[in-house]
Amino acid sequence: MPFSMSIDADQGITRVWFDGAVTGRTIIAATNELVVQSAFGEDMDQLWVFLEVTSLDISPEDMEAMVAHDTGLVEEGVMGQVKVAIVVTDTLRHIAARLYQKQMEPSGQEVRLFMRESAAEAWLRENQS
Repeated sequence: MPFSMSIDADQGITRVWFDGAVTGRTIIAATNELVVQSAFGEDMDQLWVFLEVTSLDISPEDMEAMVAHDTGLVEEGVMGQVKVAIVVTDTLRHIAARLYQKQMEPSGQEVRLFMRESAAEAWLRENQS
């Protein structure tokens, strides 16, 4: 699989890193794998990193499927209204992530884009007790 993940229950943060060729369906598969992990909690903030991706192919149909899928998970209580940090540097990937961000606004998740993983981590850790 072109992704790896970790779950830090102490910090309440999940992390997913992508590499190689990634499609919208790959992202949905990663989300599905993440939410069934025993350490996953619906209140955990999320970090999605696309720095090692060689190609990102998200068709309009894939974007629609991703938003519907993730909105459904929030509505079902599988994922909460949490912070979601997306790390991208390439202009086209940034545009795709911005489109996802905009379409996820009604779900209540707070999606932000970052160019550096360290900045995304810092934002996710803000206001943690």
